Amino acid sequence: MIRKHSLKQLWLWLLLMGAGIISLTTMQANMAHASTPLPANNIACLPTAYGLEELILCITNYMPAKNSNGYVVPEVEVRDEWRGVVADMLNMTAVSQCSTIALPDSLVNIYAVFPFTDAYTGQSYCVAMEILDEDDNGKVDRGWGTFIVNPTPDRYLSIDVTHPMEDNRTNQQGIRVFQGVGAHTFIMAGANRQANNTPSPCQTGEKIADVAHCADNLFFPTVVVIDQYHAANNNAHTAIQFHGMAVDTGCEDVNVYITHGSAAAPQLTDSIVRLRDTLRDLQPEWAVAVPGEEGLVCGKNGTKNVPGRYLNSETGDEGAVCGSSMPSYSGKFIHIEQHPDSSLTSYRSPEIWSEAIKITFPSLTPPAETTAISFQNGIFPNASYTGTADTRIRASNADSNYATNPACEVEGINVGQSNKEKGVLFRWDITAVPEDSIIHRAEITLNISDETNSKGYYAYPLLRDWVENQATWNVYGTNLEWEVSGGLGDLDRVSTPVGWFAARALGSHTFTINPVLVQSWVDDPASNHGILIANLANDNKLGFNCNGSSTAPHNRPMLTLLYSQPDGE
Repeated sequence: MIRKHSLKQLWLWLLLMGAGIISLTTMQANMAHASTPLPANNIACLPTAYGLEELILCITNYMPAKNSNGYVVPEVEVRDEWRGVVADMLNMTAVSQCSTIALPDSLVNIYAVFPFTDAYTGQSYCVAMEILDEDDNGKVDRGWGTFIVNPTPDRYLSIDVTHPMEDNRTNQQGIRVFQGVGAHTFIMAGANRQANNTPSPCQTGEKIADVAHCADNLFFPTVVVIDQYHAANNNAHTAIQFHGMAVDTGCEDVNVYITHGSAAAPQLTDSIVRLRDTLRDLQPEWAVAVPGEEGLVCGKNGTKNVPGRYLNSETGDEGAVCGSSMPSYSGKFIHIEQHPDSSLTSYRSPEIWSEAIKITFPSLTPPAETTAISFQNGIFPNASYTGTADTRIRASNADSNYATNPACEVEGINVGQSNKEKGVLFRWDITAVPEDSIIHRAEITLNISDETNSKGYYAYPLLRDWVENQATWNVYGTNLEWEVSGGLGDLDRVSTPVGWFAARALGSHTFTINPVLVQSWVDDPASNHGILIANLANDNKLGFNCNGSSTAPHNRPMLTLLYSQPDGE
């Protein structure tokens, strides 16, 4: 039975995901470039940047590197005209207006401004990014940075990353927090802070490409225009900068150090005190501190931070940021130092920080009343649930079924080794979700037994009604061949993924999939064919637990949904 609002949702799903309606090329343009075709560019990773995190990783890979001399100081005219672009992006009331924003001549073909829909969340944004690599050396030609606006934010926060290359993985942390808390803006520097050896004209001992310690860039005027926008609209707003600190930098006894860009002890009601206390509640084993605590020895107060100085100034004096530290703080700036965490599962965990920030900064509008429900064999929604189906499929044993095997693996093409490709099929029975429910969020949790690299793996919606104990690399059921072996044909699965994850640590790992897909399953249960986990371009194997009888119940694959129901039901 197709439920009563399924036609609308199914239409949206088909439009969004391109199931047999839109070609892969068109779909990529719609997902990454939306209705605004990008100027000619040779950023090779753009067509497969389906989600914001992948887009940020793509951008980071094209940044001028340390000692490359690849950063170009933007002229005053460029910096001034950039302010107008930022203002236009902030003044949007809908992401559809993004495609109407015109670039000034000084930025044409250097930048692109375009609407971007994250294929894994369904959320749309307006993106301004540098695209010119005229000498085709794999790096953009100026290193000026990226600006992203969410025109329908949950919080007037700006998530800012000043050292995306040197402060390890703060680029990924920052963009995931931006999404996780529903922040208004995201700013990221465009080059390694030590790309050039030229000294900063703003602060002694710093380099000119370091946007945290120089004002002659596009990062600083972006901060200024955001502040002016909120002042004009009487909005309380906060900029949060994520930084990384080594263990041996004089703050050995502190894992996370939070300041307002000032060495002054904060008031008990200040946001950094609330954030500290929330982190301590969520992670009791962390040593989290703010200035002024008894016995604290840590000098990383961010007092020289140029954007922080501006936001802490009483008069908004741009010319004062290169002088002495501000005598006080405004509360509009938060500077966060964190110990190393290469796996993003501890001190730099986007999920932990998102939860803490959401608690510290309430949403602009009351959230909808939602219900969470999980599906995991033997546990959720109850101990009798057995609705998860899964099996791995292998090119090396193309006619073998592995439904009873508790170990799942995915792997791409290995150069010099044939038939190494593997995929995993998943499906959950979610008919326990009430009819007419609205799906807000969908997450899959896996127990990782063999981590992979940053290329990660994709989740593709399946179009075939596969049979768990019959599906193999060659068939999805007895005598029912895939269009392309491995379920890789256009008739086998939707060509645009709805999820992506790069599990780089053992243990529990959670990633999101587009809730529009799950909505289509709720509306029309017969359309629920599950997902395929695969990535032929990743030759680094990923292993995780499947549903075999020997798998401990809490390690079995789990789907978690957040849903609401229409008013009055």
